Amino acid sequence: SPPVRFKGDTANEFGTPSLGLEKQRERDFTTLPQALLSLQMADRSASGTLEGEEFVLFYKALTQRDEVLGVFRAFSRDGKKLTLLEFVDFLQQEQLERENTQELAMELMARYEPSETARARHVLSVDGFLLYLRSPEGSIFNPAHGTLYQDMTQPLCHYFISSSHNTYLLEDQLRGQSSIEGYIRVNCEQTGANEPQTLGGYSSTEIYQPAQNSFWLLKVQTTQLIGSRRQIGGPVGEGLARLGSHHLRLPPGNAFARHNAGQLTRIYPSGLRTDSSNYDPQEMWNVGCQLVALNVQTAGAEMDLSDGLFRQNGRCGYVLKPAFLRDAGTAFDPDDPRSRAEGGPWRLAIQVISGQQLPKVANSKPSAIVDPLVRVEIHGVPADQARRETQYVENNGFNPSWGETLPFKVHVPELALVRFVVEDYDKASRNDFVAQFTLPFASLKSGYRHVHLLSKDGTAIPPSSLFVHVQITELPRPE
Repeated sequence: SPPVRFKGDTANEFGTPSLGLEKQRERDFTTLPQALLSLQMADRSASGTLEGEEFVLFYKALTQRDEVLGVFRAFSRDGKKLTLLEFVDFLQQEQLERENTQELAMELMARYEPSETARARHVLSVDGFLLYLRSPEGSIFNPAHGTLYQDMTQPLCHYFISSSHNTYLLEDQLRGQSSIEGYIRVNCEQTGANEPQTLGGYSSTEIYQPAQNSFWLLKVQTTQLIGSRRQIGGPVGEGLARLGSHHLRLPPGNAFARHNAGQLTRIYPSGLRTDSSNYDPQEMWNVGCQLVALNVQTAGAEMDLSDGLFRQNGRCGYVLKPAFLRDAGTAFDPDDPRSRAEGGPWRLAIQVISGQQLPKVANSKPSAIVDPLVRVEIHGVPADQARRETQYVENNGFNPSWGETLPFKVHVPELALVRFVVEDYDKASRNDFVAQFTLPFASLKSGYRHVHLLSKDGTAIPPSSLFVHVQITELPRPE
C-alpha cells in the first residue's frame, strides 16, 4: 500500500491536539498537525513502528471527537456508556424521534454497537454512538424520504419532474462535443450473480433531469392550447398562446400557479446561453412549473438545487407538488407568503459544530491546507431567500470547529431547499469551493446530525462531513 505521511497544524478549540493523517491516494484530504507527536506517544516500545495496541491507541487519537463525546456524556450517567433508557432519552429529547422510540433504540444498538458484550447488555459505547451519528439514521436527510413515499397516482401536472435540456451536449451549445452518455449515464456493477446492476449517475434520474432558462426572460413550452381550444383569461393566456418559440415575461405568480395546477409547463434555457450555463430553477418551482430543465453537464448551485429537490421520494425523478400548487383555485402567490393559508412561519436554527476530513481545493498545491468556513443558504419564495455563514477556521481541514448558530425564518417550508456550502477562505480573492450538500426543508431531521458532503459535480466524498445541530420551531402566525 502507498506510504503514509504526516504534517502539522494547530490545536482545536477544545484544547486537544488537532491531529492529521494524510494518506497518499487519488483524493487527498486537508490534514492537521501534531500527528507525528501522537505517533511518537503511541510508540511505547520506541521501535519507530506501531504494533498491536500501539496502533489502536494512535487510531483512537486520530479519530477522537471531543464534541461528540460531550453530547454522549450529557446523557450518560457514568460517562462511559448509554443504557437503553439513556439512549431513548437522547433520541426523544434531541433527535425528536417520537414513534416506537424504545424499539428504534434497540435496533440502532444492535446495528451500530461494535462490542458484542455491550450489545448483549443493551448498552451503547462511545464508538457505537459515533457510528450511529455517522449512519443514515444520524444523517440530516430523513432516511424515510430516501424511499418512494409519496402518492404516485395523481395527474402528471401535480408533480415536479426532473428533466434536462440538450442532454447530448457535454460542453457549450455551439462547439462542444456530443455524446449519448447523457441519456444513458449509468454505472454497471457486478452483483453476486455476476449480473450488471444499473445505478443512477449525477442525480435523481438523468434522463429527466431539469433543464434551463434565461434570468427573467423565459422560454415556455406548454401543453395548453395543444389539442384544446379552451381559452385562459388574463396575462397567462396572452403569454402562453404564443407558445414556446417566443420570449415572454413570467406571468403574475398566482395566475401562473393556477395555470400550472392543471397544465404542464416546461421551462428551458434561452438560446443565448451558448455556454450551457444554468438559470435559477427555484423561481419556476415556486409557481408550480413541472419540467424545469437544466444543463446537467454544468455543475454549480443550480444543479445542486435540482439534485436536492429530487433527492427525496426515492430519487425517482417525480416529487409531488404542495397541495396549494395542485389546486386550480389556489390563492397562493410566492410573492405573498401570507397567501399560504396554514401555519408558520418557522424558525430554523442550525448550529454548525465541526467538520471532518474536508477535501482540498481542486488543483491546489500538495502542501495546501484549507481555511474552511460554512455557508448555509435557504432557497425558496422571495421572503425565504437567505444565506448566513460562519467565521473561517485557519489551517484546519481535518477537524475544524465553529460552534456557531445560524438562524433563519421560513414562511413556505414546502418549497424551501437548504444548501450547505464549505469554502476555503481567501482574503485576497474569491473564496474557493470545497464541498456542498442540498436537501428539501421538509427532509431535515432535527437534533445532532451529520451532513455528508458532496463534490461540485454531486459525487460523494466520504468521509467528509459536517456535524450540526438542527432545531425547528413554529412561530406565531402574524396578524
